[in-house]
Amino acid sequence: MDINCNVLFVAIFILFNTSLANISTDEAALLSLKSHISFHPNNILASNWSSSSPVCSWIGITCSSRHHRVTALDISSMQLHGTIPPHLGNLSFLSSLDISNNTFHGDLPQELAHLQRLELINVKSNNFTGAIASFLSLLPNLCFLYLSSNQFSGRIPTSLSNLTKLQELRLQNNFLKGEIPREIGDLHYLTTLDLEFNKLTGSIPTSIFNITTLHNIALSENNLTGKLPTTICDHLPNLKGLYLSKNYLGGIIPPDIENCRKLQILSLSYNEFIGTVPRELSNLTALTTLVIESLHLEGEIPMELGNLKKLQWLGLPFNEFTGSIPASIFNISALQIIEFELNNLSGTLPSDLGRGMPNLEEFFCGGNNLSGFISDSIANSSKLRKLDLAVNSFTGPIPKSLDLSENHFSGSVPSCLGNVTSLRYLNLAFNRLNSLPANLGSLQDLIEFNVSSNLLSGHISLEFGNFKSATLIDLSKNDFSDKIPSTLGGLAQLINLSLAHNRLDGPIPDLFSKMLALEFLDLCFNNHSGEIPKSLEALVYLKYLNISFNELSGEIPIGGPFANVTSQSFLSNDALCGDSRFNVKPCLIKSTNKSRRKRVLTGLYILLGIGSLFTLAVGFVVFRLRNTKKSASQKDVSRKRA
Repeated sequence: MDINCNVLFVAIFILFNTSLANISTDEAALLSLKSHISFHPNNILASNWSSSSPVCSWIGITCSSRHHRVTALDISSMQLHGTIPPHLGNLSFLSSLDISNNTFHGDLPQELAHLQRLELINVKSNNFTGAIASFLSLLPNLCFLYLSSNQFSGRIPTSLSNLTKLQELRLQNNFLKGEIPREIGDLHYLTTLDLEFNKLTGSIPTSIFNITTLHNIALSENNLTGKLPTTICDHLPNLKGLYLSKNYLGGIIPPDIENCRKLQILSLSYNEFIGTVPRELSNLTALTTLVIESLHLEGEIPMELGNLKKLQWLGLPFNEFTGSIPASIFNISALQIIEFELNNLSGTLPSDLGRGMPNLEEFFCGGNNLSGFISDSIANSSKLRKLDLAVNSFTGPIPKSLDLSENHFSGSVPSCLGNVTSLRYLNLAFNRLNSLPANLGSLQDLIEFNVSSNLLSGHISLEFGNFKSATLIDLSKNDFSDKIPSTLGGLAQLINLSLAHNRLDGPIPDLFSKMLALEFLDLCFNNHSGEIPKSLEALVYLKYLNISFNELSGEIPIGGPFANVTSQSFLSNDALCGDSRFNVKPCLIKSTNKSRRKRVLTGLYILLGIGSLFTLAVGFVVFRLRNTKKSASQKDVSRKRA
């Protein structure tokens, strides 16, 4: 019994010491990592990762309760800068490594291949360079590999196909080149393949479209070529996102896409696809986003797309579509964004436009051949923030409820527009409007306001000073008169201000110097007078200035932005003077000596005048005193005689 107890005691002692040695190994590995971190602004690791406290209590460390070993390292988003030491490969029980969102650089050490328990590696959003390490394929339990947003280069290793348990492979936003390895098709548990924003070439391996577990295929912004297989969705029953935009893919859009019945996002923009929009897409009833922009598609927009009741974003711009817009589309209540601009669409918009789209936020239909009226019912789309119907042939009164430029709208802008307080962009340029409502100042969140090239007259409203969020105000080419309201000087966010080609008069407001964000200022072809405020030298971001064809006078400032402008900014202001590079007459310079002499002489004349007056006053007093004494003496003589 005693012998058995002794054996048990020795065994426990050895096991305890082995445990200590192992956790000591983990501690040494982590302290080595700490020593390779050259910058950590909050000094969290410097104070917390210390031998004076247990490793398992350190920030970012998780230990297993069974073996008392480090199983997870998470130091993501700590603004750490440094390199990864090879000692990290000694964390033999590590299953999760997350150092994302820092600025680590250099290579990933090959000693990480020792971490056979690793299931997750997340090093995204750092500055790692070099090729993707082939040793990663030696990690048999790896399920999640995130290497995105670094500076990895070279080719995607074919050996990654050895990671048979891999579920997510994210390599986007690097400098990877070459073809996509067909061996990736051997990853039978893969749910996400994200290779976007690289320099990959060649065609998409058909083997990828046979991975039945895939939820997302993201290959946008590469240099991929070729055609999509006609059976693209025969083996993708779980696909939810297909992102292929900004490549050089050609051929037709395969009707077989309808078999990806769980598809929610289909993005094929900026490729070389031809033909028509397959009507079969209307069977993708889970679709929320359909964007097929800037292709070579033609024909009519299928009316069956109106069956996509979950659709939130429908983008078909920059194609060659003809015919009218199907009325069924305007009854998709979930729609938030519609983009049909720059096609060859014709016909009219529905008379009840807006009633079936309560969630619509952006509607782009500019650059087509649409005609007819724009119904007031568009106001029912109460969430509408952007409306672009420019360059069409619309007629009639302007709707109450916004790019409506380059049409033939006339008359007054309705006052109810001032009630659309959610409006951010209002473009009414190039119409025949003659008055603006007084309550436009209520649009305090307006970012851009453009009413140029209309028939607007009268004074500029003081209420425009309420556009505190505005970055652009363009009132040019109208018939505004009177002075510029000083309230405009309070628009601190304003970047672009154009009041050119009006009949404005009076001085340039000195308060314009408070618009410190201003980059573009055009006041040409008005009747402004007075001097150019020297305070405008404070507009250090001003890149364009045009105050030509006015009646300004005095010296042109030379500091701040005036150091970079040319004579073109001051044309036809005959009373201006200043530096010869402005092609104006020199200013009259008064001699300093003459001025000083004149001041001295003036002072002397004043002193002489004062002295003369003082002398006369003294003389007058003396004269009176003498007369008084003489009269007194004569009275005394008379008394004595008497």
